[in-house]
Amino acid sequence: KSLLPLIVETLGDLFGVEECSVYYYDDLASDWIGRSRVQSSIRPGLLDRMRQAHIALQPEGLRTLKSIIPHVIASGKPEVLVDVSKDPRYESPNATIMFHSQLCVPLMLHHQVAGALSLESTKLGRFSHEALSFAGAAAPLVVASLRNACLHEGLQREGGKFAATLASMPEG
Repeated sequence: KSLLPLIVETLGDLFGVEECSVYYYDDLASDWIGRSRVQSSIRPGLLDRMRQAHIALQPEGLRTLKSIIPHVIASGKPEVLVDVSKDPRYESPNATIMFHSQLCVPLMLHHQVAGALSLESTKLGRFSHEALSFAGAAAPLVVASLRNACLHEGLQREGGKFAATLASMPEG
């Protein structure tokens, strides 16, 4: 829970963008986790819609959602939109900020897609080939960090259950 905000803020600052989002499917908890710098106050966010649809990592279900991010997760291929207004899949995460370009890369875990990293800018054509390469290089670090954090939280949950079971047992 504390790692995601740190990742989002750090990458957003590093790339110098107004919006950075990370979406990751935690297979241990069978749930999506995610974080964005900018939160929408008008409609449910993409994370809420992915959770409500119960689609996990199913490509068919992901493609039904109007957003570049689930399409990148479904295809496993990065996308750079020079001008988001020309792509019908684009949906702004916030009604008060006008984004013009987007870069989105899949988060791969053991050769399978586990989520996506998305960067958005108010500048048209903001993302270069170098930015795509850099985001692609950062993605494995992001997914490894998230996976380790999820494993750690899972171990803490199970350890707590085990300790409670032992505490409730009568002495031998």
